Amino acid sequence: MNRKVAHFMDRSVIRLASCMMRDGHQDHHDHPDQQANWRSYPRDLGSWDTLFALPEPMPDLDHCLGKPRWLGPVTHRSFHFDSPLQSPWTVNNRVAGNYFIGHDDDARERPAVLFLHGWNASIAYYLNYCRTGHRLARRGIHCALVNMPYHVQRKPNRWNEYFLTENIAHTAQAVQQAVIESRIILRWLRAHHRGPVGVWGISLGGWIASILACVESELDFAVLMTPAVRLDKQIWELQFLKAMKQSFLDQGATREDIERIAMPLLPKFHQPTLERDRILIIQALYDQFLGTDTVNELWQAWGQPRIERYNHGHISILMDAGVLQTACDFIKTMQRHPAK
Repeated sequence: MNRKVAHFMDRSVIRLASCMMRDGHQDHHDHPDQQANWRSYPRDLGSWDTLFALPEPMPDLDHCLGKPRWLGPVTHRSFHFDSPLQSPWTVNNRVAGNYFIGHDDDARERPAVLFLHGWNASIAYYLNYCRTGHRLARRGIHCALVNMPYHVQRKPNRWNEYFLTENIAHTAQAVQQAVIESRIILRWLRAHHRGPVGVWGISLGGWIASILACVESELDFAVLMTPAVRLDKQIWELQFLKAMKQSFLDQGATREDIERIAMPLLPKFHQPTLERDRILIIQALYDQFLGTDTVNELWQAWGQPRIERYNHGHISILMDAGVLQTACDFIKTMQRHPAK
């Protein structure tokens, strides 16, 4: 991809996201439960094993699947279940997603992946990600595509910015909700497939996937594509989070304060439960959203697992069929771990 074209695509989306965040925050401020000062945020969220623990009892997803639709060699089923964590918005408390299954004699032996989309991805979810789920199933990889908290069918209104807000406790709960819901789906996939089960996350989804790689003991592989793994740096530097940063500044927070409150959610301070050869990081060298240093930082902190670097931006890399093929080839080399 030409560098100038990649930069143009990223900057165009950043400008659009900035407008949405500004207008969305105006809407968000009408909710009194979300007016919390960063000083009330706890310095220690506890261990990740506790913060992201699986619920008891586990939801039974067998009863949550919709009627099958046959799309050529692929079966598509929607799914819905109640989130074990409740938020102030009823619409967000109902998990939704799509399940794409290839069907032939060895279907149960094939890999299965939980696909986690990026931030503000409602349009892309239907135009791109559902298509990707179908393509993965056609290539021999079953795919569960979930709506993450405050996205797609779970939006309180027309905006998606409720995942990232100046109320850091709310953002931490959104991350907690995303990770626990993902663990539930991963366990269900593992119970219904004999092949390896893993996660593939993009941008915001890559952040959630990186946490899953550190807390989910029954994960067989992880693909982190342009993962947004430095919340503190994103708040301080990203143009479309300018309103969030300004709210912190208005409350008297400094950059050091933001670094402190973000620290409990940063994967660079944790180690994956997976072997390094079961992790694939995909980096966009022209990324105008995240740059390259945050991905390199995580790569170093995790002992340099496999990394593939592409001459793309944060947006243009989503359109490269070669990147999709690289991830598919990686997934198909994986073997299932014995249950722990």
